[in-house]
Amino acid sequence: MLVAIILATILVVYLVDSFYWRRRKLPPGPTPLPLIGNMASLMAAADPVDQFLKWRKQYGPVYTVWLGPFANVFVTDYDVMHDSFVKQGDAYAGRMRNYAVDQVRGGNKGLIFSDGNLWLEQRRFALHVLRDFGVGRSIMEDNILTESRALVD
Repeated sequence: MLVAIILATILVVYLVDSFYWRRRKLPPGPTPLPLIGNMASLMAAADPVDQFLKWRKQYGPVYTVWLGPFANVFVTDYDVMHDSFVKQGDAYAGRMRNYAVDQVRGGNKGLIFSDGNLWLEQRRFALHVLRDFGVGRSIMEDNILTESRALVD
């Protein structure tokens, strides 16, 4: 009996911490369910886009939606986006780490999925290689025309 009470207490503390205490610093949004977040609301909607529009009307241009145990902050106003991502870009740079997504896409590798110093290093390398091939110069056009003629002949 004591073990059941202790386990129930631990479960309640976990749920309060996970879905209510952590939410206090996030923008408002629909109340998530444990483990699935707001996925039930999205799946019940005829069109998920309509559900997001409904949440925008209800919570404003910035709101939080939980997709499973992960909080996702949606910014749906141009002025807020510009202020957040252009004027304060460093504060929002980077990508969320998600084990399941990393497994599907092979980790945070490459020019598209990497971030931080790794992204900067790979971007510099890619630009250097592309410029060596003539991208951005008129010589590239000449090379393409030469190869096109050779292909046609």
